[in-house]
Parts: sequence; C-alpha cells; structure tokens
Amino acid sequence: MAHSDRLNRVALDAIADQVGILYPDLVDNQTYRQKSAELTETFAVWFIGQQDITTDGKDIVDLAQNTGRWHSQVLIDGIPELVARSAPPFAGSYDFQVKQLIEGELAEEIAEAINWIDEYVTGNPLVRILEIPAFHLTAFWLIGQGENHVLIARIPSAYKSLTRRQLYSSKDFLRLLQHEQPISDILQ
Repeated sequence: MAHSDRLNRVALDAIADQVGILYPDLVDNQTYRQKSAELTETFAVWFIGQQDITTDGKDIVDLAQNTGRWHSQVLIDGIPELVARSAPPFAGSYDFQVKQLIEGELAEEIAEAINWIDEYVTGNPLVRILEIPAFHLTAFWLIGQGENHVLIARIPSAYKSLTRRQLYSSKDFLRLLQHEQPISDILQ
C-alpha cells in the first residue's frame, strides 16, 4: 500500500482550522446548512526547475528539491473541491500556516490520481507531489525499492508524449518531458 510522508496531528489540526476560517463557502447560502469539510490526504511537495529538465542522465532523486510545503486534499460534502498548500513558519515548527487555497480542478485531478494509485500500484512506495511549474505539470512521485516512478495528475493537453493515469519510470518521464516545450520562459 502506498504511503506518504507524515505530518503530526498538531500540524494537521492547524491546517484544518485555518481552512475552516479561510474558506467562506462552508455554509450553503440557500439552506444555511453547514457543509461537511474534511482534510484528507496530505503530501510533501517537491519541485523540479526548468533548467534541471535538460540535465541528461539524471534521475528525479537527483533533481527534485523539497519545497518545505505540504499539499492537503479537502473534501466538501464528500467531494474533492479544495487544495490547501501549507508550510511551517520555520523548519521544525508544527505551527503550520496555510499559504494557498486552490479551488477547482486540481483537487479532483489529484483525487483521481490517488484512486489510480490505490487501484493499480503494488508494493509500498513513498508518494510525494512533484511540481514542475515551467510545464504546468503536477504529478505523483512514487519512491520505491529500485526504480522510482511518476504518475501525472495534471498536464496541459498540448503535451502529446505524456498523459495522465499512466505510470512512467522516472527516467522515461524526464526523457519524454525533455521533448516538450515549457509553457513559459520564466526561469524556475
């Protein structure tokens, strides 16, 4: 069974409390019923910059950098509608602060990828979020015994050599990504 890096209960409670305060749509304005909100899966967020994609012969383990941020899925009335991105104010702190709330498709795309992993991935890989902003790409990085793998959760439709819901070896993923053009020329 796949697993993720773990946050302690104090950090998770701090994130959940802030989501409740920051997200105003938890009360249905027509029925005034309090919507059910649940903080579910939480993953460490790692990052690869555009300049690193062109590095031949490297693997994700050599290129990925820990952002210090965490991605938490939020279900509203049982539906993945929200993502909370949070970080501690300083390393080692459990006083997490929500830095970003993202409403919309990302929560659903991540939920679909989680379900795919639960159904098709065997073994016990460590799962992290992998962001590659220059390509507007969000994926899961599965770290296991031997070779690492990548499962894409979000990718622009313009990319033809990579698709969602397909497990790539990390080396194949990087090789295929090198053949695609970044979305922007902003250095990451």
